[in-house]
Amino acid sequence: MTGFITRLKKNNMIKKIMIDNNYDYDCIFNHKKTIVNVSNSESDMNFIIGVKGRLPYFRATIQNLIMGVKSTTKLKVNIIVVEQDIEPINQNFCIENNVGYIFIPLEITKSDNLHSTSLMYNIGYLFSKTAKYSAFHCADIMVGYHFFETLSDYYFNKDFNWLQPYCDKRVVTFSPSTTNSLLNGVFPTFDPSKFDSEMFNSEPEVQGAPGGCIIVPSELFENVGGYDPELFYGYTVEDSFFWCKLEVMVNGEKCPHIHFKGGTYAENPKLYLYHLHHPNIKNENPYFKKMFDYYSEFCSIFTYEQQLEYIKHKSEIFKQQKEKLRITKLKMVT
Repeated sequence: MTGFITRLKKNNMIKKIMIDNNYDYDCIFNHKKTIVNVSNSESDMNFIIGVKGRLPYFRATIQNLIMGVKSTTKLKVNIIVVEQDIEPINQNFCIENNVGYIFIPLEITKSDNLHSTSLMYNIGYLFSKTAKYSAFHCADIMVGYHFFETLSDYYFNKDFNWLQPYCDKRVVTFSPSTTNSLLNGVFPTFDPSKFDSEMFNSEPEVQGAPGGCIIVPSELFENVGGYDPELFYGYTVEDSFFWCKLEVMVNGEKCPHIHFKGGTYAENPKLYLYHLHHPNIKNENPYFKKMFDYYSEFCSIFTYEQQLEYIKHKSEIFKQQKEKLRITKLKMVT
């Protein structure tokens, strides 16, 4: 009986946190300091990047993505930058590069002055015209020149639940010297076939990361309730939590931890993503342990029925927020 009561308390605690920290996206959209400058044109995929600080990394990544999008004639891709900060630092940069831009004032968010990737991803999705696919991409990861063309030719022409667009379940990290060269614009074109092994970290990255970039059909993204900024902000495990929700929804069974069942991986042909080298910031989030506990409790303590109940409740709220925003946008047009 004691074990059951403990599980019940943990279950209710996470639900309570979600309810207490629930975001009103319509209120954020209408805030006087919020900036929304995104395309209303149809696209195959919205490529959403969240940013707070780290300007050299972010701007090198955006230039790289722009080059990749221009290289494809088969996919219509909207790059959408969501900035969460005190001031809209990257607004002019995005305008100059014809990139979608959304600014959220840090003062109205519930992240204790830390960035919230989960919030920025949700806002990028909700504030933009819905595409068939949504990609959620880190601001310090580059793609190869033929990345989007390969997606079109080999992955988007077949069904998948969700796609991790890199092989071996890991990103590849550039060495510090290569990263500095890239940040200084030494490589005007980005053709990984011309790179040699000395340009990368000598030790391979650990396999199994669910983050970096993930591509999700928009219907599935809504059915799992998007990301969970109510629970996660700063450097944390929001990607692992999100992946677990996908597995629960698609596989129809309890997700005890990430076991990479249900997703598609870019193995044939292989795609690589390239991480710019920077110091580890894991210890910069004072709430990391608490947030990791949320993830662990969801996986270990919740039953499948409780996991599914949480996801469906979150999805219902998310879809209500989307409908509320649709009505707001319609009123603005008329």
